[in-house]
Amino acid sequence: MAGWMRVEEFRIRSETRRQRLRGLAGLPHFPYAVAAFSLGEGDKTVGLICRSAVAWGAERLLVIGSPLWDRTTACATDEWIRIERFPSIADFLAWMESEDCPYEPVIAEKTASSIPLQAFTFPRRMLLILGHPSFGVPDSLLWRAPQVHIETALPVPSLNVAVAAGILLYHYWRQVWGGESPSTSNV
Repeated sequence: MAGWMRVEEFRIRSETRRQRLRGLAGLPHFPYAVAAFSLGEGDKTVGLICRSAVAWGAERLLVIGSPLWDRTTACATDEWIRIERFPSIADFLAWMESEDCPYEPVIAEKTASSIPLQAFTFPRRMLLILGHPSFGVPDSLLWRAPQVHIETALPVPSLNVAVAAGILLYHYWRQVWGGESPSTSNV
């Protein structure tokens, strides 16, 4: 077919992403976690968030809801992070408020009381809770932790959740860990 690219045109490297990710084996992580919501099959957002969580050194990805999220968008990074699932919001909330949770929750949501990212101080052992792309953070969680939002040039109600995750995790990494890798910082 004319006009379609062939797979061979993409083969500019001799190894796949999965092979390059093997270099992550044994590297330390930062002591923080990211929580994302999954409504089930076809949910690509969790995989995209997984990629950012791995890139910025998170030790855990917490999936609230369905285990059937689309792992292809994680591009094999899901093999390099501890993934835990909570079947319901109530299960997650019970864990978050228990002594078993070693993190301080932060909610990524634009509300009347949320703090702009530029003025926000992240806790060292953060649990970043990201809302679902269509529904945001459920009311049962929303007011249980400080909220942070990313200011935009125009007054859009929100950013894509996966994009927001990447921006927030980058700023957390810079602010709390000084932009160092887990192997060179005081984790």
